[in-house]
Amino acid sequence: MPHSSGGGFHGGGFHGGGFSGHHYGRGGARSGLMVSRTRFPGSTAWLYYTSRGVPHLVYSSVDITKMPKANAFTYVLLGIFVIAPIAIMLATGIKSPKKIDAAYGAVPTIDDTTNILRESEETELLSIFDEFQKVSGITPSIKTITNNEWNEMNFWASLIYPDAKYTLEDYAYKAYVESFKDEKHWLIVYASDEGTKKGHFAFEDMQGDETDVILFPNVTERFNGNLYNALEEEGKSVGDSFIYAFNDILPDLLKTSFYIDPEMVAFTVVWEIIVGIIVATTIAGHINSKNYATAQKVENPESIAMKKCKHCGATYYKGTVQRCPKCGRSVVMDDELE
Repeated sequence: MPHSSGGGFHGGGFHGGGFSGHHYGRGGARSGLMVSRTRFPGSTAWLYYTSRGVPHLVYSSVDITKMPKANAFTYVLLGIFVIAPIAIMLATGIKSPKKIDAAYGAVPTIDDTTNILRESEETELLSIFDEFQKVSGITPSIKTITNNEWNEMNFWASLIYPDAKYTLEDYAYKAYVESFKDEKHWLIVYASDEGTKKGHFAFEDMQGDETDVILFPNVTERFNGNLYNALEEEGKSVGDSFIYAFNDILPDLLKTSFYIDPEMVAFTVVWEIIVGIIVATTIAGHINSKNYATAQKVENPESIAMKKCKHCGATYYKGTVQRCPKCGRSVVMDDELE
């Protein structure tokens, strides 16, 4: 099916055509939490010391000493998730266009129903179109109409669909499928106020699916930008604007280029943020699992008191260690004297 490759309108610019992990926090069992710093129904208190000797009292509904740890395969898999989208984005960004076989008997046409093109401009444009077709296999065509012609379709569309909004893109699509029976054409519909050449102009491109291997978004955006700027330029005719826009892209049609669609960039950024959160959570879980492995169950957490080591000032829970978890000095005698 043909699709829009962009367009533009007077004063409005131009446009292009038409991507569960563990949760740790302070919640309760109702949110599916396994480890929390606050007690919740059905939980058991556990005490562990970090590698730096910092004590942590947590609550869990499971034996945290047996919680699964992330292995090498997990990190390899996460690494693939991080690298693969970037690699795909960069690979798809390399555009290597190849000539397509032109449609049988296809001839470039200019249907200037509003007589906005001079005869000399039509002759030059058709010559450019012939070269365009010879180089790429794509058959370009131009159709000029008045704004009234496509706006009138709004009235008929509203009779069937009251909320419908018929656009120039809809008109260009209809014109394409009625004029061409293949996907190898590129049709540009140009509209302006009746009796004028550039009054409130608008244009819309419609390309066949088979042209996508050549008419990449960076190509059509370049064409639309040049055409729009030329049409906005005072003293430049509509014909000269089309001639300029086509001549600008013609030499580079089959050249390899690099272009990443904004939609692909946005998808990759969102993907990397999500995977980054998963990686951070996995690493945090791995670090915690190492600490959990040395945890001890506390039957009555209210009965243990926090103390400070008299040698280094580090905190610990009385009766849970024989030596200071930070400096390694014995705290047994200090605990017994109190």
